[in-house]
Amino acid sequence: MQTASVTYQRQKKHFLMVVKRKADSLDMSLKSSNSNQEKFEQIYQPLQREHQRHQEPAHQSRKNLSEMHDEDPGKDKTSQNCVERDLEHAARSLGTAREEICRLAAQEPQGQGEEQRKLDSAFEKSQLEVEKLKELLKELKENGSADLQKAKEHNRRLDEEILALRNRVRSLDSEKKVLGEEVERLRGEICDSPERKHLGNHSPGKTVGAEQKVQFFLISHFWARSVSEYTRATEAECLLLSSPASFLRLCQ
Repeated sequence: MQTASVTYQRQKKHFLMVVKRKADSLDMSLKSSNSNQEKFEQIYQPLQREHQRHQEPAHQSRKNLSEMHDEDPGKDKTSQNCVERDLEHAARSLGTAREEICRLAAQEPQGQGEEQRKLDSAFEKSQLEVEKLKELLKELKENGSADLQKAKEHNRRLDEEILALRNRVRSLDSEKKVLGEEVERLRGEICDSPERKHLGNHSPGKTVGAEQKVQFFLISHFWARSVSEYTRATEAECLLLSSPASFLRLCQ
């Protein structure tokens, strides 16, 4: 009988060690996922209490084994049945914990896979947006370069037109001044000419006076045309400075 009790005690000790190892395995498995921390606490704590609850009868059994040969065999059988019930309850709790672990292990990869798919989809969308922004930026740079080149060419043409007009205005201004002085000189000569005072129908000075009149007329006409051209050039310069676009349309 003492041999059977020792064997039973060894089996019980081995089973409790297995229960402890399973509980430690549960501890390592459930602690690997932060999202299942609460479920880990709900499963691990009852197993820990169950393990502690079974350790106390084990210590008590060790204490009572030395006295078992002096006690009643019926009492030993009752204690053995109580321990067996406790072990069966621990086994059922361990089975439930295993099922819960399998269920969580099946759910966790699925949830992680769905979350990973969402992250991949968001990453792909962000990459597409980045590519679109790069293309838009490239297009804007190209258009900006073309517009800048057109603006530079337009400004260069305007500068050339302004310079040409200014030179023409200076030239016309000089011609106007020279022609004005010539007209004044001719007027003075005509007014002071002796032939003008004694002009007759058959006077030889009549031809001279006619030639002077023709010369005066030509110079006056040329002077008037120069003044008109000078005025138009001045107006064109003012139009160019105030509205370059209107000036270019006028030139076309």
